[in-house]
Amino acid sequence: MKFKMKVHLNESSTKIFNLDEESFYVEEEGNKLCFNNTYEDRFNTLISLFSLKNEWVKDENKKGVYELIFENNENVDLYNFSDEFPDNWFLFNSYIYNLVGEVYE
Repeated sequence: MKFKMKVHLNESSTKIFNLDEESFYVEEEGNKLCFNNTYEDRFNTLISLFSLKNEWVKDENKKGVYELIFENNENVDLYNFSDEFPDNWFLFNSYIYNLVGEVYE
């Protein structure tokens, strides 16, 4: 399982969150910040993120501020959000930021 979230901050800057069982890092403007998390924390977060997306509606054609990519074996799901977010969006973000902790803003 892999998860990637791209946040398009402006026309030239994008922040990328990458999460899989082996690593978690955030990349912005060529700078990469890796986080020390346990395998269990990363895996549990992935399961939580994947379960929340089951309620979402895919809109692969729309370009959004948030571009989310879920990969599981051969399946790839793409979601884009700008204005209308799913009801569980804040919970979704809290799982990600729980891994980040207070180290990165």
